[in-house]
Amino acid sequence: MLRDALRDQDAPRLREAAHKSCGMLSMFSAVAGDLAGNLEELAAGTELDKAAAILEQLETIVHELVKQIDGMTVQALHRQAEVWPNPMGQPSVVGDV
Repeated sequence: MLRDALRDQDAPRLREAAHKSCGMLSMFSAVAGDLAGNLEELAAGTELDKAAAILEQLETIVHELVKQIDGMTVQALHRQAEVWPNPMGQPSVVGDV
């Protein structure tokens, strides 16, 4: 979506796609969310000449995120939470409550 909108020089479509991406990516990475937000701002200001470099950075981070979460399950996250010490002394896993 993002790459297609940029290729077509469609600023409104790029802005909308970047806005949606920003919300979703922010849950996984502040950096990726910020880059998507920057892309949205550039599209809103029709500064598409600067957008390609931002999009390349964003794509690199997204590929890395996908590698990190590939195969991740809720059970694996629970096991990790049980191993990690909690500095606040609070239960690490919902089941511990």
